[in-house]
Amino acid sequence: MRGAGLLKPVPHFTFSQELARSIAQTRRHENKSIIMETGTKQMRLALRDILYIESIRHIIIHTASGKVSITSTLEALEEQLASQDLFRFNSCYLVNMQHA
Repeated sequence: MRGAGLLKPVPHFTFSQELARSIAQTRRHENKSIIMETGTKQMRLALRDILYIESIRHIIIHTASGKVSITSTLEALEEQLASQDLFRFNSCYLVNMQHA
């Protein structure tokens, strides 16, 4: 029933199926992560922890627990994270819409 919504009255079976699908989709989204190159090493960042990404002289990823500098371009990150909830605010910022 994606996109169509649920029509009232909702049969219990239909409601429970839609609820289970929604919970599964949310859980899949919670566990997504990305591997980042930080100079000489790699690190895994949970996408839900990224607040925003800025590109001034280099790329800085602002997370709930601090900042991470990486070697990349904002365009490359935007392409890599295209299917995520990141919004290109202007030429210098990608904002995680889960935290907006």
